[in-house]
Amino acid sequence: MSASYKTQIDFGGNGKPSFLIEPAHFDDISNAETWDFDWLSLWNATNFDYEGIARISWQSKTYGFIRYSIYPDLEEPMVIEIQQLEASPISRSDSKSRLVAPIGKWLIWYVAQIALTFGKESEEALIVLSAYEAAFTYYQEKIGMTFERWTTIAPGEDGAVFTFNRQQTRHFCLKLEEEFGRPTKVGLTKIISL
Repeated sequence: MSASYKTQIDFGGNGKPSFLIEPAHFDDISNAETWDFDWLSLWNATNFDYEGIARISWQSKTYGFIRYSIYPDLEEPMVIEIQQLEASPISRSDSKSRLVAPIGKWLIWYVAQIALTFGKESEEALIVLSAYEAAFTYYQEKIGMTFERWTTIAPGEDGAVFTFNRQQTRHFCLKLEEEFGRPTKVGLTKIISL
């Protein structure tokens, strides 16, 4: 079970409305705007026994998706892998002031809540993420993940593997909550069948 959360996000000159972070549903994916990634194909390939897709939205408009897996399974979870993360084109820009921020951080925070709830108590990696070289700085400097090694993500496409252990996961969550406020739980949703 995973909760849905409400959090405030800086929305340009429009104040800080409450955004909802929750498990995505098929209609969210199939009705999504143009995204760089083919979320509908990913949805169809997702095994919801140990994988999930979450979204962040405001007024029914999706601003980001994240897909994650629990390994080896929910009965004895050891690590959560973030497999895909994308913010909507409206919330991305190369400028210093984004229209909507920080979408990616809140989606990672959501997965971190699952990892802290279900993950094994150890100092080994709790969250693992592979990213393209272009995103190296984002995950190392803005998110604060530990760079582990270089990897091949796809033929001809190099990337990096990043991790959070349990202590780093807690620190990331607390830092985000101190900066933007603690999200409010709004309900429980079954995301993984047992």
